[in-house]
Amino acid sequence: MNVKIEYPDGKTYEGEVQNDTPHGEGTATTPDGGKYVGGFFMGKFHGQGHFQLPDGSSYKGNYLLGEFDGYGQLINADGTTYTGSFSKGKRHGYGSLKQPEGTEWIGTWDRGQLNGPATLTLPDGRKKQGTFINGEFVEL
Repeated sequence: MNVKIEYPDGKTYEGEVQNDTPHGEGTATTPDGGKYVGGFFMGKFHGQGHFQLPDGSSYKGNYLLGEFDGYGQLINADGTTYTGSFSKGKRHGYGSLKQPEGTEWIGTWDRGQLNGPATLTLPDGRKKQGTFINGEFVEL
């Protein structure tokens, strides 16, 4: 059953519910203009969804109980884009981080940090191969 809920803090929800809690597919909005469209589980973002913030940043991908988890794309307000795997809200697994000026890092992420083999592509197209050890890029 689809319902519309208006909360005292200005947030809204329209979609499926279970026990008066967002559960299933729906749309949530925040008073500042944020909007989430996708799955909910017991009131939390869950499954596939797209969250757009008023500053222009967004996340489109998989959620697990309110956190980025699985494959997705996170675009920051400055245009920096990460496309790849997430776990518990952090970059984790294989992914690509591209900065607005064209620098791109491709490699394996561990709890939010590059770790292990990586490729750096510079804005002019040159590529550098290396590995991340203790947070430092070591060129091969």
